Amino acid sequence: MELWMKESLDYLPTKYEVSYLTYRKIGKDGVMNYHARKILMNSPYAGQEVMIKETLDGEIIVFHRGEAILAYTKDDKILPLSEQIRKKQRSKAGTFHAASDIEVAVRPLSVYDQLLGEGE
Repeated sequence: MELWMKESLDYLPTKYEVSYLTYRKIGKDGVMNYHARKILMNSPYAGQEVMIKETLDGEIIVFHRGEAILAYTKDDKILPLSEQIRKKQRSKAGTFHAASDIEVAVRPLSVYDQLLGEGE
């Protein structure tokens, strides 16, 4: 107690940061493995290292270069990897058109002969 008074120390803060921090490297295919879950990340993060912060209440936040890029909880339902890939493909796919909707130039085959110099 005498030393405490002599050094005039302040009390320690009552709230500590007790999150679990770990690092993972996202695969070249964009898949991150954490707690036996496979999560498909956005393509710019493929092959990159990320920091994962897991709080005591089960919140998981993924950081890339200090920026939070994904947040979820242990209780959140994560789709199987195959379904995540299908969902991403569907969102990126454009509008499909039937082949009959596309106009194609029609010309006689003699045009090609002329180009090759064989029709003379």
